[in-house]
Amino acid sequence: MKKSQIIVFNLLLTSSMFSLVSAQDNIQRGLVNMRGEILESACTIDINSVDQTIDMGNIPVSSVRDNNENNIKEFELKLIDCRWGEETRNNLTSVDISFSGQSEADYFLLEGDARGIKLGLESISGEKIIPSETIVFEHDFTREIASRYRFRLVPDGNPVESGSFNTIVHFNISYK
Repeated sequence: MKKSQIIVFNLLLTSSMFSLVSAQDNIQRGLVNMRGEILESACTIDINSVDQTIDMGNIPVSSVRDNNENNIKEFELKLIDCRWGEETRNNLTSVDISFSGQSEADYFLLEGDARGIKLGLESISGEKIIPSETIVFEHDFTREIASRYRFRLVPDGNPVESGSFNTIVHFNISYK
């Protein structure tokens, strides 16, 4: 190899090494911006209340037709780590809840093979809850509050036919 070719080759090699070092230098640098906000939380929904599956079990057709107690299942929604009043700055005075899903009039609709039924929702005291209507979440403003509800299968006026059924009911909790 000629001396001039070796010098050019060394210059190219040195130049590419400086480029590589310079590129690595840029790759190894970075910047992280961080910002946030601390909010006063009213309550947290208990993990066991978030996604519940309620098994209504095997219910005889006659039980639905006669509107017996066999076709009722209770469930509970629990709020934890609640902070109210003077100990916080949130000044909250009430908690509201609404239930929504596929519905018609005052009842939730069911999917599946079973026919002639619909799903009613009521408070533990027996007060009917209308889909998408907001009601007061019954509680006593303690750190842990729970409210109980009941689903009830009711006939929809058509002949009741056996089969499986399911539906999804969502709940939304709001604070005032």
